[in-house]
Amino acid sequence: MMAFALVVGLSVTASAQDGLTVGTAYWHIPGSSHGVAVDNHTGATYDWAITLSDCDGNASGAVEAGTSITTGSYEATITYSSNASGVYRTTCTESYGGCSTIRQFYTAVMNINVVVTSTLADGTTAAPASDCNDYDERGPGAIDWFVPNVDTDDGGGTAAQLAAHINATTLYNTRWVNIQISVSSTTACPVGGAITAGDLAWQFDYTIEGSPATNTNYVDNFIGLQPVANVTYGDATAVANTITVAEGTTNITIPMRSNIRWGTDDTNADQPFTFAVAGVRVDDDGNNDFTDGGESTANAALNNVSAAQTIEASPATPRIIIND
Repeated sequence: MMAFALVVGLSVTASAQDGLTVGTAYWHIPGSSHGVAVDNHTGATYDWAITLSDCDGNASGAVEAGTSITTGSYEATITYSSNASGVYRTTCTESYGGCSTIRQFYTAVMNINVVVTSTLADGTTAAPASDCNDYDERGPGAIDWFVPNVDTDDGGGTAAQLAAHINATTLYNTRWVNIQISVSSTTACPVGGAITAGDLAWQFDYTIEGSPATNTNYVDNFIGLQPVANVTYGDATAVANTITVAEGTTNITIPMRSNIRWGTDDTNADQPFTFAVAGVRVDDDGNNDFTDGGESTANAALNNVSAAQTIEASPATPRIIIND
């Protein structure tokens, strides 16, 4: 007698889902792969297949391009395309001595979506598309706001340049970006045990670019991403790297620092930039290998780049002189 087929599924829902019906289907994620198996019986052959399923559990058509099941034995591997959606029915036909037994189980796909937004410090309010640098925002109330009466036109850039140009050595711009992950079912069928965004650890690649990309003022003056609880940076000082977010955290607001710039005309030292996210991948089983699928290519094309922000340079006012 053939043993019941096993699925390597989501650890957070495996106890509630048995895959015997559509309503108890295993939840999987686009772009993920999962091993399945039945008992190995000497002399038997095994034929695996996967189709789409309707809500009653009946095959309803071929799977989309990129979704497949590969086998040659009592074991097989299901691979979902990056845009997989809906409910799937997997069958295994074991044949021996002219007789056969067919087993089946069901899986359902959970959609992952990440939205990137330029914000203010609270992470909820849209930042203005363009505003003055933080030197300008300080106003004439502290001694470090004043620029000494020197010939230097441009005090931006390094801490040493700042120290030579103004009385503060730790003055910098801070801007924020908010990144939020959410999940949703890709099927209208009633399937229990749904995954939540809080069940997932997640990881993504980011890129900070001038806007347009040929404008490198922000990139040239970038200092680094500032610490955020439950967030790990691959390299906080890099304008392109990897960020990892711990399980249970679904919404993060990242402060970004850049050096103050003064411009000799209205635009030459402005710092326009965008923050882009790519390659969102998740971990659902606690081993933090981030190989359990991720955001679909369709979702990645929607809201993964922040609105452009521009940090405007203060005018590079030269030295005050007496001219009469």
